[in-house]
Parts: sequence; structure tokens; C-alpha cells
Amino acid sequence: MIVTGEKLVAVQQPTAPAPPTPLYPPTPSSPTHVVITDVEIPFGSMIVLILKFVFASIPAALIVAILSAILMGILAALFGGASSVLR
Repeated sequence: MIVTGEKLVAVQQPTAPAPPTPLYPPTPSSPTHVVITDVEIPFGSMIVLILKFVFASIPAALIVAILSAILMGILAALFGGASSVLR
């Protein structure tokens, strides 16, 4: 407090800000195991999810097919002449 004349003036000292509240609860000391027994999903949402998986797998299948064709071409070029010896 500061005394000026006949008045008392209160001066607040700056305080440190409170620590932030954690977003997640503290981690227990031992591992916690969770078992999911059921998932409730509407039928329409399940169909949409399956279609997304199908459409996402098409480019992956094309990439695998192209890489397989390249590998088979390399193997045929390397070992293609050996088949004439076996006849």
C-alpha cells in the first residue's frame, strides 16, 4: 500500500499466470486396457464408409498392378532366354 497525503492507495503486485489446465487427464502409472465390444453405426453411414474404402483401393490396386507388370517384365528379360534351354 502507498500512502499519499491522507488517502491510502492499494497497489496490486503482478502475479504469475495460473498454469494451463491439461487437455487430457493425467496418465495412470499402469497401462489401461480398453476392450471395444460394440460399435453402433447407421446402415447408410456404413455403406458410405465401405464405398469410400472401395474407391480408395482402386488407385492402390492400379499401382500394385503397374509395379507387378514392371517386375515381371524385368524378370522375363533376365530369364526369358533360359526357357529355350529347358525345351
